[in-house]
Amino acid sequence: MTDPLFTRTADNRVHYYINDHLGTPQKAFRRNGKVTWKAKISAFGETEVWAKSELRNNLRFPGQYFDAETGLHYNYFRDYAAGLGRYVQSDPLGLAAGMNTYGYVFQNPINAMDLTGLDAIPLIFPDYSPAMPKDWWGIGGSRPLALGHAGILLINPDSGFTKYYEFGRYNALEGECGCGAVQSYSVSNAVMRSNGRPTQASLDKIFRKISKLSGGGGRIAGAYVPNNNFNKMNQYSAGRLAQNSNPKRAPYDFSDNNCGHFMMDVLGAGGVKDLPWIVNPMPSNMMDELYEEGYSPVKWVNRK
Repeated sequence: MTDPLFTRTADNRVHYYINDHLGTPQKAFRRNGKVTWKAKISAFGETEVWAKSELRNNLRFPGQYFDAETGLHYNYFRDYAAGLGRYVQSDPLGLAAGMNTYGYVFQNPINAMDLTGLDAIPLIFPDYSPAMPKDWWGIGGSRPLALGHAGILLINPDSGFTKYYEFGRYNALEGECGCGAVQSYSVSNAVMRSNGRPTQASLDKIFRKISKLSGGGGRIAGAYVPNNNFNKMNQYSAGRLAQNSNPKRAPYDFSDNNCGHFMMDVLGAGGVKDLPWIVNPMPSNMMDELYEEGYSPVKWVNRK
């Protein structure tokens, strides 16, 4: 937990935190106001802990956990050296993350944070009415039901590099087997704010195009999922895209292999843990399950 209100120790005492504007702990105290931990923290995170501290606090910059044995800050995919003001491993995205692959938040730690360095936005189009298969008697080819649709947006928060993928029934891509297909098209890259999140203007531009091409121009609901592996998610999605030419691939099935299942599979490929068990295959239900797991909602309405 990188922005705690309190922590409970082994002796069952509750300690409350005071954090700075980024969420980095500055001081901890008990209910009676007695200070139990505090530290002097440099701009790049070097931490001098108060000698009289009663509480052992290993939380550092948001997303970081201090490793006493190495003196480094564990930051999910890499280790951060506060004394150097940089990571000790190169960014796994390579130059797509920027020219300095060891840098921390573009050397601006006063205003910015790097929770994980990798993000995804699974999203749905809740009002979308897909075309029914042509062989469905009486309603084949029509769009009578707002069953929704799903896709996934992959973003590198350091560089804003963005990819979009979705799975569905696209006649021009499916081939003779009619098995469903993965689709991807070019979207603009996100522009990142100092807190590591995309600007609303850049998301509006991305969502507007995705809504037009995949959601019938309707609204979008999504979830912000940190702690993913961009490379693995992108490679998995591209691999599924390459399978469009394989007539023996697993066929599209509304109950167990639809657009929402693909969305979840991409998250799983990125190492996201505790994904919900899917019983109701509706995309809207899958998104509700992600919200229940604690992922922050992303909402967008086409205001034209």
